[in-house]
Amino acid sequence: MLFLGPVSTVFDVITFAFLLYITHWDKPEDAPKFHTAWFLVGLLTQQIVLFVLRTEKIPFFRSFASWQMYASSLFVIGLSFIFPFVPQVAQLINMGMPTTAYWIFLPVTVFCYCFFAEIAKILYIWAFNKWI
Repeated sequence: MLFLGPVSTVFDVITFAFLLYITHWDKPEDAPKFHTAWFLVGLLTQQIVLFVLRTEKIPFFRSFASWQMYASSLFVIGLSFIFPFVPQVAQLINMGMPTTAYWIFLPVTVFCYCFFAEIAKILYIWAFNKWI
């Protein structure tokens, strides 16, 4: 998608830069933390952006999804956040525990991603006079 693709790409680059240059997870022994961080930010942004894309209205304020969508999203997000905290699972799928800086970065990034995805959606509607 011409409008949302660049938003996603910019946030991928921001996340990658944060993980390499701010947290300095650039050594082989840091790979499990990097994998976990990338997995969580990717999964969380994509789960939340589903709510942005499903309606031309503002999600959570002017348009509400079904309880099934909320429940399934919360289940997937909750399950993904459990993985790094269960040592057997974390070791099995090569995950490590991210640092405090990451736990601050994550909600800020998700909020900003959703905000700019909403802006991209508004621009799309403005350009084409309809939503998907």
